[in-house]
Amino acid sequence: MAQAIERLLETTVEQLHTFLKLKVVTEHEAKQVARRRRNLERALLQKEVTAKHYFRYIQYEHNVQLLLKRRMKNLGAKALTRSEKRILKRALFQQTSRVFFLFNRASRKFPMDWTVWKSYFKYCLQTSSFRLASRVLGRALARLPNLEELWLLAISFEFDHRKNMRAARIIAQRSLRQLINSQLLWREYFRIELYYLCRQIFQRQYLGLPIPQKEERDVSHAKDIFSDETNHGQILLRDDDASEDDREEDQLALDEEFNLAYQDSVSEESSSSAPERTSSVSFSFWEGGVVLLVFKHILGRWKTDDSFLASLVELVMETPFSPQVLKNEIRNLVLFHLRTQENCRFALMKGWFHTSNDAFQSDAFIDQLKEIILDIPKKDVLNRCCQLMDSLSLEEDFKASFLKWVDNNVILVDSSEGERRDLQESNDNLSQLVETWQQMKDEQDREDIERSIIGRLEQQIFHQTGVDTNQALFLIQFLNGEMGTLTSMNNLECLEKVRNLYDKLLYYCPMNVSIIRMAIHVEQGQKKQNLQRLRKLFDAWCELEGNTCIDCWLKYISLERRHNENRKVAQLYWKAMKMLQNKAEFIERFSMI
Repeated sequence: MAQAIERLLETTVEQLHTFLKLKVVTEHEAKQVARRRRNLERALLQKEVTAKHYFRYIQYEHNVQLLLKRRMKNLGAKALTRSEKRILKRALFQQTSRVFFLFNRASRKFPMDWTVWKSYFKYCLQTSSFRLASRVLGRALARLPNLEELWLLAISFEFDHRKNMRAARIIAQRSLRQLINSQLLWREYFRIELYYLCRQIFQRQYLGLPIPQKEERDVSHAKDIFSDETNHGQILLRDDDASEDDREEDQLALDEEFNLAYQDSVSEESSSSAPERTSSVSFSFWEGGVVLLVFKHILGRWKTDDSFLASLVELVMETPFSPQVLKNEIRNLVLFHLRTQENCRFALMKGWFHTSNDAFQSDAFIDQLKEIILDIPKKDVLNRCCQLMDSLSLEEDFKASFLKWVDNNVILVDSSEGERRDLQESNDNLSQLVETWQQMKDEQDREDIERSIIGRLEQQIFHQTGVDTNQALFLIQFLNGEMGTLTSMNNLECLEKVRNLYDKLLYYCPMNVSIIRMAIHVEQGQKKQNLQRLRKLFDAWCELEGNTCIDCWLKYISLERRHNENRKVAQLYWKAMKMLQNKAEFIERFSMI
């Protein structure tokens, strides 16, 4: 073991000698660094080594790197020759390479540990080593091909960070072949295609270039998007050997292939009573042909998932520079296929009238609401129509006339007695199932019953007549492990399900402060908090009770302080001073934080 340690540390002797010679470190500090490295290397060679040992070693080397940078900056003011500066830069580069070397050893020792790959990737971004970051993601995907978060990170890295649509599209298509039932990956693929189209349109408008006219193309090129590739084993994020001119030519050629002819493919529903819409109109890439094709695939796979489809519709309607032809076709698809799905209809309404360049047309808006009520004559839909009118600050006369029209022309339905009876029977069976689960001792049987309980609860929470808040809170309590230890799912799966439940509850009940506070409590109880999600929840809480509640502002400010967001703290302070009625009490409590 001693020989292996000395062999690993002999490469650092020359580096320490260089820093010692140029008086960056003292002799005592150099000996201390060598002794500390020897102890950390000895810990890595033990039998029961974990990823924490590697992280401890990496953190120490990173701290040494930061200290050397600070001291070299102080030495910069002194008279150093050009050769000495070059030697110092080379020695500092060796220190950075040492951190990469340790990350590489950790990834080879623990290839199935997602935290190791994630930390490795973040350090690559921190040091602007983008080519190495791409290779790290490729190696991680080869080891963990069934991890959604890893695929999403790779797609976002290529599209949002490197602005490389070709690589992002390839990764998205490979991820869908690996995890074809993942809604997150389908939504991400839909997002990058839409954003890429809007970005191209914005660039052409900014430069004063005309939008290319529609051209007829062979549909077989578009179908190749979802066809299997010949080399499944290779997972390459980017061809680093190709020049920038070659990549630009490939991108232009690929864009030409995506000038596809979009045709409606609803031939399977020819037996329905509604007239079939056989559109032979072709859509080019610049009119949103690729986005429409992806939306059609999603629509065929998740035709009954109202919330998921509504998020896509809202994304199209609210994205700037979205082609009007694309919006019109999405609107036609929603009205033709999803007329009875209220979330999609309301998402379409919000986007259609919020992003309209023309003056707001109250009569057209009321007509659309009347169509929704006629298609979905339910009381909760009427309440959501009233909330939508209030959000748009519509005059009270329009609201009163709309409610009068509903009373005279529409019979609103609620849960029938048979539905209530079925729901009560299912609740009784569910309570018996929970009692059986609590008495079970066999792990396999407990796991099966847990899966059954979770599936039943998810079906009962969002039924056709509304949302059952009590059942949702019961399921959240069950998933949090407050009723016992879950064995069917790990903590990440439970947390993801709890987050989805809270998102759905807040979608149906956006004004419920108690649900928002419980969602914040659940998120803050996690070891790794989702800061972006917490900010959205706190923003909603402050928007609802920001005039009277001081606790919402103080807790929000405390959250930002823990993450060292001083600029955000100042913004929240002045926003609270503007909204709160009791400013003196807020100032007194703020000074005590």
